[in-house]
Amino acid sequence: MIGLTEFRLSVTQGNLTGWPANRLRGALGASLRHIACATKAPRCEGCPLLQTCAYAYCYETQAVLESKFHGVGQEVPRPYVVRLAPKGADTPGEVAFELVLVGRAVDLLPYFLLAVREWQADGRGPGRQTATLQEAIAIQPLSGERFEVYSADDATMRVPPWSVGPDDLDSAVQGLPTGRLEVEFLSPTRLKHRGQLLNRPEFNALVAALARRIEAMQQCHDLPAIVDDGRALVKLSEGVELVEWTGEERSRHRYSYRQRREMRLEGFIGRAVYEGDLKPFFPLLRIGELVHVGKGAVLGLGRYRVATQA
Repeated sequence: MIGLTEFRLSVTQGNLTGWPANRLRGALGASLRHIACATKAPRCEGCPLLQTCAYAYCYETQAVLESKFHGVGQEVPRPYVVRLAPKGADTPGEVAFELVLVGRAVDLLPYFLLAVREWQADGRGPGRQTATLQEAIAIQPLSGERFEVYSADDATMRVPPWSVGPDDLDSAVQGLPTGRLEVEFLSPTRLKHRGQLLNRPEFNALVAALARRIEAMQQCHDLPAIVDDGRALVKLSEGVELVEWTGEERSRHRYSYRQRREMRLEGFIGRAVYEGDLKPFFPLLRIGELVHVGKGAVLGLGRYRVATQA
């Protein structure tokens, strides 16, 4: 269903300047293309292997079938998220980041491991640094169980001893407070509702954005059904109120080589408290913690955490 892996690296310059998640994602894409592309064509467009290539599937993702949100050939949500590890690195000269893989992309973890290993070549790592993969830890995304899938000591790749399914999700939502819930928005979150950009996370806007993102992932990446009727959930969410909000605006800057221009992504961070009948939204909110919400989610934006107490 969803895979979560933590990568720990040693880097030549000790840190990553600018927006680290953006640099990590760019380096991942370049290395993944290098090892996965069979034709070595300059562009993916028109390639006969477009639907089977690990790079094209993750970085040039297109709809194969007509769906509720996308026509054939249109771009769809990428089946992964790159974000910094919450605890960061233990010592100077280390970088720790997490890779979330969704649906069919879970099986592509070996490709990403090989891609990260390529960073030990000069200039191949994030920010054109040399980076050496020291360890990769698979994390059961709903229980937190950890398993080493790679260590530089033996350079052997292993498969985590679990698969994540609907039963795990049922267990993960147990114990959440049903009438009052706290959500902490950890990275800039950009939400639009009815054409308007919001400066605070109204619950119906949050649910609408999550439902659309997760429904699209169900249709395009074989994510097991979590949202059966997004419209009904959005309608139901109107009964939940945002009763407390403490937050501020934040922004991130990046250069898009595809669009050949500087981009500024703005959003809010902060703490929200919601009141109402929250139980129907627990599965959606738990999965959203992993796949994020709003624009720039693939780059680690729109990350939030649901508190077990509010």
